[in-house]
Amino acid sequence: MFWSIKFKLAILYSIALLLTLAIYNALTYFYLREKLLDGLDNSLRSEVKWIKDAIEPKISNLESSILEIQDEDEVARTDSTLENEIWDIIYEHSLLISKKQFIQIKDKNGKELYSSLNLGSLDLPIDSVSAQEGEITLMTVDKFAFHKIRLAVLKSKHLIIGVAYPLDEVEHAITNLFEIFIFLLPFALIFSILGGTFLAGRSLKPVNDIVKTAEEITAGNLNKRIPEPRSNDEISRLIKTLNNMIDQLEKSFERMKQFSADVSHEFKTPLTIIRGEIELAISKRNKVSELKKTLANILDEVIRLSNMVEDLLTLFKADIKQISFNFKPINIAELLNELLEDVYILAKEKGVKVRTEQFEPAIIMGDEMRLKQLFLNLIDNAIKYNKRGGKVIISAKNKNDSVIVSIVDTGIGIPKDEIELIFERFYRVDKARSRDTGGTGLGLSIAKWIAQLHNGKIEVESEVGKGSRFSVILPIANR
Repeated sequence: MFWSIKFKLAILYSIALLLTLAIYNALTYFYLREKLLDGLDNSLRSEVKWIKDAIEPKISNLESSILEIQDEDEVARTDSTLENEIWDIIYEHSLLISKKQFIQIKDKNGKELYSSLNLGSLDLPIDSVSAQEGEITLMTVDKFAFHKIRLAVLKSKHLIIGVAYPLDEVEHAITNLFEIFIFLLPFALIFSILGGTFLAGRSLKPVNDIVKTAEEITAGNLNKRIPEPRSNDEISRLIKTLNNMIDQLEKSFERMKQFSADVSHEFKTPLTIIRGEIELAISKRNKVSELKKTLANILDEVIRLSNMVEDLLTLFKADIKQISFNFKPINIAELLNELLEDVYILAKEKGVKVRTEQFEPAIIMGDEMRLKQLFLNLIDNAIKYNKRGGKVIISAKNKNDSVIVSIVDTGIGIPKDEIELIFERFYRVDKARSRDTGGTGLGLSIAKWIAQLHNGKIEVESEVGKGSRFSVILPIANR
């Protein structure tokens, strides 16, 4: 369970989700903190500007009036009146804003004109701030009455204005957000694991179907297939690949079964003949001539068995690619001429005439021994399955970048629906005649394999009762 792919995917999904949440929370924390600080700074600037715009004209007018007043008592009363007016303006305004905001106003001589009630006896550090006249300076004061504050200071021609706000409020808001994240984290983890397990289970359900179906498939029911989903995702492509593989396995098993049956049948007949000949020779007192005939029959069957075993061994080695080859430039015309002597002997024994047409010179890259085997197999078949007095015509012509070696006979021919089957192992068109001719049923399979080995092919044209044309097409070597 804990080592299943479903559980691993759920854990990976949960880790990815938690990392995403952590990164999102960190980004949100810093972004929100910056936004809150920017908002606070803008608020402090606006507050300082409002105070300046509300008070400074009155201070300027007072200074102009004092120049015209000679009585000191009148000046004092005027100052007192202005201070009260400033106090009333700021106090009324302070009722509309946060009570945690600190405000302190001084004139250019350092005399305090207003101080918010929450300051008590404390002074904002506005005198120590170096600021250009008319510009608002923002700074953070780490320790002020057990608070960390954000302070805005404006020094104008007539006033020094300081407005501050505790940063604890901003930090508290950010801390609350972080605590909410920590509180929700276990729930997110549980949800992600459960959700990840559910989603992984849904996603891997086709894999479980594959496993169940694969467990049911044996050598006895290779016709069973894994149901293919309608989607075209990775799982669907995997199922299609597995079904194709099972198709190939089924075909391979069928070929093996057919091959085993064919081999058993092919071996059974000559062995039965050998056994019958030997039993007959033992049961009777035969003359020497009859014994020789019996031994000759046995020898024919042994030779046939030997040829069959040799052909089977060749095809087996070809299937597992354990045959070595010696490729070299070969002149097709010369190779065919070298075969003619053996061909004439075979044809004479069967009463068949062999005629050659022009062998156009062509150089190919090939294995000489295998090419001779290819052409001898085809020519031998043309002679064996011919009629007495029949003809075999051999030619070699160049066409485009290939050489075409044609073997034409006037034999029994091949039905059209069997032309594609003649290259299968042990397949024979005329089974009775094949035994008389000593064929193994493997010659054409070997010929096709050799042609493909040389990047070539064999084409067949045939008509029953009139004969066949086998054309071997091989690529000419680059000059």
